Amino acid sequence: MPHKLFLSPCEPYDTRDSRYDWALYDLKGLKVTGGRSRPLDDVQQVLMQNAADNVKASIIWPGNLSFNATVSLPGKGVRYLQQALAYAVEDKVATDIELLHFAMSKSTNKNQVSAHCIEKSFFLGFYDDVYAARPEIRLASAYVDSDLLPMEGFDIVISLEGSWAMVRSSTQSVKIRVSNLVPYLDSLLLMPSEDEEGSSNRIKLYDHNANDSEHKLLLAEVAQYPGVELETEELSISALDLLAESYFHNGAPAIDLCQGDLRIQNEGSGQLKQWSWVAGIAVFAFFLQVGVFIGKGMYYQTQADELGQQALATYKQVVPTARNTSVARLARIIKGKLRQSEAQGADAGFLYLLGEAGYQYQQSSAPAGISFTSVGYSAQRGELVIELEAKTFEQMDQLKNALVTNGLNAKIGSAVQEDNYYRGRLSVRAG
Repeated sequence: MPHKLFLSPCEPYDTRDSRYDWALYDLKGLKVTGGRSRPLDDVQQVLMQNAADNVKASIIWPGNLSFNATVSLPGKGVRYLQQALAYAVEDKVATDIELLHFAMSKSTNKNQVSAHCIEKSFFLGFYDDVYAARPEIRLASAYVDSDLLPMEGFDIVISLEGSWAMVRSSTQSVKIRVSNLVPYLDSLLLMPSEDEEGSSNRIKLYDHNANDSEHKLLLAEVAQYPGVELETEELSISALDLLAESYFHNGAPAIDLCQGDLRIQNEGSGQLKQWSWVAGIAVFAFFLQVGVFIGKGMYYQTQADELGQQALATYKQVVPTARNTSVARLARIIKGKLRQSEAQGADAGFLYLLGEAGYQYQQSSAPAGISFTSVGYSAQRGELVIELEAKTFEQMDQLKNALVTNGLNAKIGSAVQEDNYYRGRLSVRAG
């Protein structure tokens, strides 16, 4: 019987030792089993013990690791909206947009879309972890947890569990610390509104920690907002179970994080395309009667398979804890690990770039003619910016060329001629 598996990454969010809160449901919406803070291997064992087959998984992504925004975009074509989305939110996020993954809802009549922005390399760590669990578990979708809260005619819905609060309103959804809930509600309920002056707000609050005295004080504080109709419901089930039941009763959220290059292809259509391609190659080879080329192709394929198996064996020796790794996915897994290493080693890049720049400065033909006035470094861009002064522009250019010759990416961003010297800015990045 088909099953639906909900997987929510747990704190601390570590892709090298990923753990999940999880819940398994049948397609009628009845819970079969579940657990908290377990590695995916343990979840797979429980699925086997329960004879669960055809399991489709949804990653329930923590809302505190996502930035939610509503933006207006020109045009109606989806292709143009996807291209414009990154630039529309560029001023609203502090991270380089090239490091982010964007997922959006369908546009409205006013060309407004709701979008989620998440750190791509971090999300890929969990995405690949679940994707590698095939064939026992098949990744089907990924949603931000607060998007699954059931609205059911309310203006604001809140779920309190432990130290976290999920909040969903008509305009946005977030996951924040309980200590920040009141300041966040202040921004929603106390901001002046010209269109709805004196209007009331219906708030539904699901309390998963009903016996917590601090939560009782919080409920009393929420109830004191002017014009608020508060309805509280104490739940014995977990917040993940609440989201799962909402999925079956209200449907999937408008935004699936598996978009763009992370879109999951339909298995049936993917296999059909694969066999159509093979059939086309076979017919083409038959009519051209190039048997010798086919023979060579088989030989090279055998060599490639052997090299692939050698690379896979080497990778498993280096990473003994690797699970369900295949030759086809090996390149993507290594690329993801490198992206994570780059993100974690950003501070080391500053020392390396500064050391190379200082060394080439000392090796220049006329170091006395150049002086550094300031040095800055951007960890997000991995870029060292040096403000310098030189007697001639050629001295700046010689320093830049020396850095480029040694494998770095260097350029002179600006150069201004003063009375007796040149003042410029030199940007240096790793090659």
